[in-house]
Amino acid sequence: MSLLEGKDILIVEDDPIFRNMVSAFLQHQGCSVRYAEDGVQGLKALQNAIPDLMLCDLSMPIMSGMEFVEEAVVQYPMLPIIVVSGTGAMADVATALRLGVKDYLVKPLDNFMVLKSAMMTVFKAADIQQGNAGDASTTWPQRNDTIDEELAWHFEELDNDPIAARELLTGLMPEVKSSCGSWQLNYYVLQTTDKAPVLLDYTWLMDGRLAFYVIDCSSCPSHGTATA
Repeated sequence: MSLLEGKDILIVEDDPIFRNMVSAFLQHQGCSVRYAEDGVQGLKALQNAIPDLMLCDLSMPIMSGMEFVEEAVVQYPMLPIIVVSGTGAMADVATALRLGVKDYLVKPLDNFMVLKSAMMTVFKAADIQQGNAGDASTTWPQRNDTIDEELAWHFEELDNDPIAARELLTGLMPEVKSSCGSWQLNYYVLQTTDKAPVLLDYTWLMDGRLAFYVIDCSSCPSHGTATA
């Protein structure tokens, strides 16, 4: 039995042709499909019932796709979202990923199996997390063939387009100024533009401490940007 069998999928897409193509494909995979034509209808659909996964475009009327994703993430933080959009601008990709979307696919989809693979990865990760609930020793992300294939595909895309990869990593950088209580954080990245960017992120913990990581992408010249 496929992991997609019986899943409730919400498609938020204003293009009826693409929406119908995706809907037909997912129904053939055994999914139950609902759809909304814009962000406002999408929020109403979420109020009626929370799906197992939502597919969302970014270029939509009334409410932009990014505004819709921001609202959906706030109201339904556990809802997995995959963006399928005609815009492949790295700034949009980075913004969507920072909001917490699980994947970002660019139209046109020449092969819908790419979409299936992305969805399978989301559901497999959710099953692993649910199975490991309460077991702190197994809460680290687990690998499987579907996830490995998905990562390999993304790595190849980034390796083939280093400029886009750099734009993506730059867009993923957090705010340069932040504060928590009486503590204030400012950071500066002093680096030449001919090198792969240093990647970092941080978060304030509940007790006021700061957790962060720094990755030097140039430490692996052949695949540094993609590996990050």
